[in-house]
Amino acid sequence: MSRPIAAPQRRKTALLAALSVAIALALAAVVWREAPLVAAADGETLDWRFRLRGELAPGPEVLLVAIDDRSVGAFGRWPIPREVLAAAVRALTRDGARVIAFDLLFADAQPAAPGADPDGELANAVREAKAALVPYAFVFNDDAGGAGAPPSVARSAYRIYRLPDRNRLATSVAPRGLIAPIPVIGEAAAGAGHVSVVLADDGSLRFDRSAIVYGDDLYPSLPIEAVRLFRGLSRDAVGVRLGDGISLAGDRLPIDAEMRLAVNYYGRRGTFQTVSLADVIAAHLPGPAATGRIVIIGATATGVGDSFVTPFSRTLPGPEHFATVIDNILHHRFLIRGERALAFDLLAIVAGALLAAAAASIRRPLIAMAAAAALLLGWAAVAQATFVFGRLWLNGVFPTLAIILTLSLVTAIRLVGEGRLRREAERERTNLARYVPAAFADLLAGADKPFGSDKVQQAAVMFVDMVGFTRIGEQLTPPEQLALLRAFHRRVEAVISAHGGTIDKFAGDGASASFGALGPQVEDAARALRCARALAADIAAWGASHADRAQAPRIGIGLHYGPVVVGEIGGERQQQFTVSGDTVNMASRLEALTRSHGVVIIASDALVECARAVGESDALAGFVPLPDQAIRGRTRPFAVWAWPAPANGEASEPSA
Repeated sequence: MSRPIAAPQRRKTALLAALSVAIALALAAVVWREAPLVAAADGETLDWRFRLRGELAPGPEVLLVAIDDRSVGAFGRWPIPREVLAAAVRALTRDGARVIAFDLLFADAQPAAPGADPDGELANAVREAKAALVPYAFVFNDDAGGAGAPPSVARSAYRIYRLPDRNRLATSVAPRGLIAPIPVIGEAAAGAGHVSVVLADDGSLRFDRSAIVYGDDLYPSLPIEAVRLFRGLSRDAVGVRLGDGISLAGDRLPIDAEMRLAVNYYGRRGTFQTVSLADVIAAHLPGPAATGRIVIIGATATGVGDSFVTPFSRTLPGPEHFATVIDNILHHRFLIRGERALAFDLLAIVAGALLAAAAASIRRPLIAMAAAAALLLGWAAVAQATFVFGRLWLNGVFPTLAIILTLSLVTAIRLVGEGRLRREAERERTNLARYVPAAFADLLAGADKPFGSDKVQQAAVMFVDMVGFTRIGEQLTPPEQLALLRAFHRRVEAVISAHGGTIDKFAGDGASASFGALGPQVEDAARALRCARALAADIAAWGASHADRAQAPRIGIGLHYGPVVVGEIGGERQQQFTVSGDTVNMASRLEALTRSHGVVIIASDALVECARAVGESDALAGFVPLPDQAIRGRTRPFAVWAWPAPANGEASEPSA
């Protein structure tokens, strides 16, 4: 029997375990949230949230002009000739495009026939558009050469920014060089933005690098510059403050410590309206498709351009990624991360650990398991709801770990504690069982208070005594007498226990036992008979092993069936369980009759009839009725049966 740990102590232990887990994971969340393994797992949970949310429709501000397979086929080559791109820019300008942004690097001049100037033609078209953007890209390998930014790129740098000491600016992006547009095109453009992306370790693209430190300056991404031109803002209206965000004339973009903006993807490839470059050149646009819009010209043809892994697609074209970032900024649909999300993460860690401790403390296993499952599902629902309705990217790893680790730790502590108490209780029960019947010991060990009222019920009672122990003892030393008694008691205990009996007490060279005192059964009388015969056989075999037959132990057994009282006797400070009543007294007197009749077992007629009623013919074999016996304390003779039949032939005729 195990005893429950005191509720206050159990709650205190669970609380301390929960706080330990919460503090450890809160520190880990601050220090290691960007660690590769954590970021990959968290990114996977974010992808699940995207898919569970479903796809969204973008705003109308962005149009994609795709250099697709049809365009490459129509113009016969890749890269697309720059005079074709110039024609596309002029067509889009005539159509009223507000901003034209290229997702194409113009790093090298295009070879041209004598008298032709395709680069100059594209530069003129870009200049005439008045709001055209050209890209540049940073290089991150050690062989980049570390060249400074040319004027066309340098002028795009943020003019207002506030960063911590450069030695303490910890970012994972450290450009070694850049790929700039050729001067004639770069200087003709109204602006420039970088198109560098940094993939996560699992290959997914989840951020826009809205600002990158290169040299002594901070450079914007292409989407930032596109939004600036779309809103007609000067460069002085855009500023960066690390820890606060990027300011666009009052709008704030919440970038994180690495100056990244978390991208809120809308759907699969083709989510944004897309037209083919071939249709732009052929003037086959559907109405004024470009009017008042940001137009991104980029490659989507097979084997051309970049494509990225996102929650909805494994091949999202680069232009569509930049379109998503632009739409996020224009409609304030970017994901919220950084310090603001971290505060919610820490709150979720602490709350998850405390609630997990409460769930693990529930003593009923099925309810505890249901509570733990409900807690995990509840946290998933909270993370999903804050993502869908608040665009909050909560960390999916550390709060989940807080719940699981706290559940495991509190459960382990409880099991260890209960195991220790169970061992203590078993030790106490074992010690108790040395002095009271084992069944009574179990009852006492599991009780929180005294036994209570006496219980009256039907039971079979056995008295067994070693016949002639006084005579045998005269020939033995005291230690030998004690050894004989111990051997006798062990045999009596083993046989009675094997037949489901309960030993009430050992008294010198005798013992008393009951069958059914702690829970009556219809076979109690039959079990008592079988036990008596088995005990007689065991003691006979033991006696036969003695070389000196004069010292061979013999026994007498008395059996009776009837009502008994089960309860406690004793004083105020020391009590004991016992079985008492007239049935017990009669069993004792029947045992005494075995000597005068020269038999091993005498059983009352009441017990024999109960055994016969359950069909116990084998146990009754060899029993013979004796003449009704006069029993001390009884006014009328008592019907009894004996085994084996008396040698003097005094048995009476069995009744029908």
